Amino acid sequence: MSQRAINGDFVYFVTFNVQDRRWFFVTPERANVLGQAIQTSCEMKGFVLFGYCILPNHVHVMVLPKDKTTMGNAATSQRTRGRVRCEGVDDGIAEKKQSEQKETQEQDPVFLYTQRRRPRRRSLSEPQNFTLSDLMHSIKSTFSLWLDQGKFWQHRSNIRLVTNQEDFNNKINYIQYNYRKMDLPESYGKDPFVNIDWNNIHRFWA
Repeated sequence: MSQRAINGDFVYFVTFNVQDRRWFFVTPERANVLGQAIQTSCEMKGFVLFGYCILPNHVHVMVLPKDKTTMGNAATSQRTRGRVRCEGVDDGIAEKKQSEQKETQEQDPVFLYTQRRRPRRRSLSEPQNFTLSDLMHSIKSTFSLWLDQGKFWQHRSNIRLVTNQEDFNNKINYIQYNYRKMDLPESYGKDPFVNIDWNNIHRFWA
């Protein structure tokens, strides 16, 4: 399934791989950084995170889009903070420009400068409807920036829709015990390699 075509209220089970399937996540420190990127991206893009597991060369994540009326809160907060920072270092530049513009209009009131119509800017109160593609781009790019190592992830992700209780339970078990299929140490079955949010599971699904 093409991840670009995904945009709906489904539970998604996503698998994405390290480039060339090379083993990289072999230390808790690396897994911890990726885990933080996953959790932060879900919060910023408005997705409920049910769980994830980080294997040496690939990752499984299960998520659900939140109510669209609340999806823009984090992004709105970021834009607001950015606007406050800009205003704090303005040093009167905006007021000076307004004064100069006013003087120009008073001197030549007939010939007004034509201005190109600006595109409509989204209101801070409008919800942001992020897609699964947005979420995956955020996770991958956040980790890649931290790593600073060029192309790290495979371009495509494998996406499956979870549509019933049995499938949901199977996917949670898969996340929790997938490391055993690769004969990995028991440490891969614990944090930071495995994270399951039971509160979200009981709240949004069970």
